[in-house]
Amino acid sequence: MGVQEVQACLDSAHQRCSESGLRLTQKREQILKLMLEAEAPLSPYEVVDLYNAQTEQNMPPNSAYRILDFLAEANLVHKLNSANKYIACSHIACSHPHSASQFLICSQCKTVKEVMMEPKLLKEIQKNVSSAGFKMRHPSVELECLCGNCSEL
Repeated sequence: MGVQEVQACLDSAHQRCSESGLRLTQKREQILKLMLEAEAPLSPYEVVDLYNAQTEQNMPPNSAYRILDFLAEANLVHKLNSANKYIACSHIACSHPHSASQFLICSQCKTVKEVMMEPKLLKEIQKNVSSAGFKMRHPSVELECLCGNCSEL
């Protein structure tokens, strides 16, 4: 992601937080910036290592966990449960309404692409969940795939 795109996402994140009554503190912004610049999903420990390498401060892992939880609650990052890692939302600066996310995860190179689930598909999944006597907590879906580069090998 380029410098201008990162800044647009940070500006949008500040606006979203402000509208929701949340504070995007300097440390939260720095962590979000790291996530936006990352080329792959990051674990909380990888976030700590990157943060500590780029600043003169040392962040303990429990702080990274709290900040990542805040960013996830604010829908600025997503937790990939299958990998126990986090990725920046690819729709932070978008103005369109957001649906549930599908995460396409390459099993070879670990590249992740976030795509929005069609509302019709989400309703069908919700119907199936309800019919089975369950209640959906998080509608995102993680799919193991092969990206275009890896499938050509």
